Amino acid sequence: AQDPGPAEADDAQRARALLRRLVDRITATEPLVILIDDVHWGDADAVEVLVALLEPPDTPRVFVIATHRDGEAWIGSPFAVALEHRAKRGLPFRLATIDVGPLDREDALAIAGAADPANLANWDALVEAAGGNALVLTQLLAAPELGAAGLDAVVALALGRFDPAVRAFVGHVALAGGALAPRVVAAAAGVPVPARATLRELGARGLVQTIQHRMARVVVLHHDLVRPAIVRAVFDDTSRRAAHLALAHALASEDHAGQAADAGLVAYHFGAGGAAGEAARWALIGADLA
Repeated sequence: AQDPGPAEADDAQRARALLRRLVDRITATEPLVILIDDVHWGDADAVEVLVALLEPPDTPRVFVIATHRDGEAWIGSPFAVALEHRAKRGLPFRLATIDVGPLDREDALAIAGAADPANLANWDALVEAAGGNALVLTQLLAAPELGAAGLDAVVALALGRFDPAVRAFVGHVALAGGALAPRVVAAAAGVPVPARATLRELGARGLVQTIQHRMARVVVLHHDLVRPAIVRAVFDDTSRRAAHLALAHALASEDHAGQAADAGLVAYHFGAGGAAGEAARWALIGADLA
């Protein structure tokens, strides 16, 4: 990606200054708690915003809580990489990490009881089916007709509310392996980009969310846990390989070859689609640009 020009850099600096001024004004009379969810979708600019918000002098009285997924979603996140690099130079705030594991049985039962107090007999079965995952538990509670069915049944029910074109779009988002522009996913799926109202409903159903990423609107799965269930619901082995190839061609046609990360993603999809030669070619492109 190209470095931002002087005008863009000035705009970013002014935006950080305005945000700091707003927070200074709020915290002049009382402290402020800021919650930022899913920071693994953030980028290097988001780290600079956070630093500018909390750096001295006259650091505002702010307590920031940021949540992120663990594993590959965090390790490969531009936000995580930028934060690590910035931490080596020193951060103007103390960073504490709290690992949040699965819901324990007591907390899961409390959620189930609060959401469905009339169905005492179903609580144990629902909690068992959810496997300590709050997303699955809330989806099961929202669909009492499923009883204690597993995640596959929850996803199948949610997908069944949409027409085939939207289901194909969701399936390609699940295969994508990262945040992509809606037009790229739609091109790969051979369907129109869903209307904004449909995208909002996909988010409400816990399937796909639309976010701002690197100054662009992109689509990602609501949670990585639903990825295998969506893929199983939408594709068989043959159509899954074809979808990987379609994603590879859609990404390549966007002319992303100037970015090593995009070249690597193209290579991944060619490989998953069975096109070993193209996968190797794009892997070499990514290596040359790294």
